[in-house]
Amino acid sequence: MFPWNSKYRKIGPYGLSALLLITVAVILRVVLISNQWPLVNSDEATMALHALHIINRGELPIFFYGQSYMGTIEAYLGACFFRIFGPSIFALRLGLVILYAGFLLALYVLARLLYTKGVALAALFFLCLGSTDTLNRQLIAIGGYVETWLFGTLSLLLACWLVLSFHPDIISRERRKRLVAYGCLGVVIGLGLWSDLLILPFVCTSLLLLLLFCRCELRTRACLVAVLGFLVGSLPLLIFNIRYPLENSLSTLWDLHNSDATLRASANLGLSLAGTIMISIPIATGANPLCPVSAATGQWIHQFSLSCMGFQTCWGLGATVLWILAMAVVIRELQEQRQAFFASGSPTEKEHLVRCAGRLMLLASAGLVVLSYATSPTAALLPVTSSRYLIGLLVATPAIVAFLWPKSALRQCALTRLRTIWATLKITDSIKCCLLCFIGLILLIGTINTFDQISDGQKLSQRQDALIHGLLLLHAPHIYSDYWTCNRLIFLSNERIICSTLDTDLRPGENRYELYAQIVRQDRHPAYVFDIKNGTGISQDKAFKHRFGAQYHRLYLAGYAVYVKGNPAGAIT
Repeated sequence: MFPWNSKYRKIGPYGLSALLLITVAVILRVVLISNQWPLVNSDEATMALHALHIINRGELPIFFYGQSYMGTIEAYLGACFFRIFGPSIFALRLGLVILYAGFLLALYVLARLLYTKGVALAALFFLCLGSTDTLNRQLIAIGGYVETWLFGTLSLLLACWLVLSFHPDIISRERRKRLVAYGCLGVVIGLGLWSDLLILPFVCTSLLLLLLFCRCELRTRACLVAVLGFLVGSLPLLIFNIRYPLENSLSTLWDLHNSDATLRASANLGLSLAGTIMISIPIATGANPLCPVSAATGQWIHQFSLSCMGFQTCWGLGATVLWILAMAVVIRELQEQRQAFFASGSPTEKEHLVRCAGRLMLLASAGLVVLSYATSPTAALLPVTSSRYLIGLLVATPAIVAFLWPKSALRQCALTRLRTIWATLKITDSIKCCLLCFIGLILLIGTINTFDQISDGQKLSQRQDALIHGLLLLHAPHIYSDYWTCNRLIFLSNERIICSTLDTDLRPGENRYELYAQIVRQDRHPAYVFDIKNGTGISQDKAFKHRFGAQYHRLYLAGYAVYVKGNPAGAIT
């Protein structure tokens, strides 16, 4: 049995195909990041600054600056690549590509373990592609996304292997291997919880699977080894909770789920379900909307029309129905296998029973992800931006593929009684094949559309370079600007430009790294920079011009309004 059984060491045609698909997925993503896609924002630049401070200042950040959650694994990986290639957004994103390749490999092995090689390969193919939104989350280093996929899949994989390979008469050599697996499971869960609390559904289902089938083993030192592994993996998280008990992880999780009182008062369960199915699930699972939906609070409700949102609504409903049907099939198969096992007690029947339980846990993980999200007010009022909380749904891809797979053993076992007519079988298979092809086509279109956006990233990079060059020529290294400009400029200039944030009313904004704000405050004549071209700084520009315009010289530089004291020599116009 995987991972030490000799039959899994041989790479056959399916294994070679899987490696080829993973290689193609890696090359595709490297091409995107080498062409400066997706667009870098200040959140990602903050992660890059973490990496820069790790190698330059010896800092050891636990969480994203200004937060008491979301670990910094991406920053530590970025620091490694910074030492090799030098500081850049490309080097930072290389760590994400590696993490995503690990996720694809782990998911392929998990799908082989629970289903068939064909199902595993098809699921891998779908995950190699993606819509613009899903590819963006795979490649933008703002913490938590890729780690949730990787550690969530690994926790289920290790739990499934442990229950599938368990038997009472384990020899000492096998017992040592199992102890290693328990330790790895603890480390994976610890790292996952430190990275992002979105891994919790996978942790719950993995532990439940072990409790159902390995209770007697959990009473031995295996449990101690798992706990020790967890302590190692979650050490940064534990250190933070001990040092700052008032900002502990549980209270943070509760606050994130409930959002603020204003949102909760405006939301209701029906609206939350509608936002989840019509907006969030399609975005999280790779649908390509026919028209953009407003990300403003509650505005999506007023945009609904069949011509605009009909496709993604059908996608969300279809995904929900497929999950319900897949759950029904697995539960029925689990009942049949349970009866067969109690009747015969054979090892083969037990293996089938355990596989069915593993499939149920995989689907249950997706259900818990949706349940925890749909009961939050953000699902009702902010379904576009909060759809990131449903990223864990991609881990359940093999379960949906298995349900639609025409020749899967799961389908044949579960639907035997429904097939009384051969023609019905052919119609059922045809429908399922069409659905699989349709999903693949949508994901392929999304991937192609993503490459059409490469020029946007290159244009933004040129604007940033021109702005940095101009500010340095103006001898204006200390500036005030909006949140989405500040940290991006700081990193891209390698901290030659230091920025402090302002809100729309020109009051101090959110500074994730307070030292930068202090440096700017100490400058007697800082510059003010507002993004006019993208529109994020128009209101700030108008307010500043009205209040202080007479005291500053206004320049237009690379799409930005730049205010500097006096009339500098050689001013850029």
